Amino acid sequence: MKSLKLDNTNDIILNEKKELEIVSNRREVAQRNQIELLVNSGEWFLDLNLGIAWMDLFNNKATVEQIQEEIRNKLLNDNSIKDVNFIDIDFNDRILEITLRGKLVEDDEDFKYNLVLEV
Repeated sequence: MKSLKLDNTNDIILNEKKELEIVSNRREVAQRNQIELLVNSGEWFLDLNLGIAWMDLFNNKATVEQIQEEIRNKLLNDNSIKDVNFIDIDFNDRILEITLRGKLVEDDEDFKYNLVLEV
């Protein structure tokens, strides 16, 4: 699969010729899932199931284990992800930092990415 490449603020990247950049393979899987995890469920009108119900989790004072399980379930809905074997969550002030590790279906290789959410 291919997608438009986004920068760390989720803006579309243009190359030096002002052409759209494309991302594919492992990078596309990471970008796609990063977007999925950054969206609050119900926020995007074209797909109300996209994302995680962050506000519900925080309003209900979810435990770290409940948040990890919600993230794991969302990631495992992606057919490109074989396993999620590590989720570390650090919540400091209004910043939630998440480190993920797992395996991809495509090449059975490990993946790792970090997400930062401001809540």
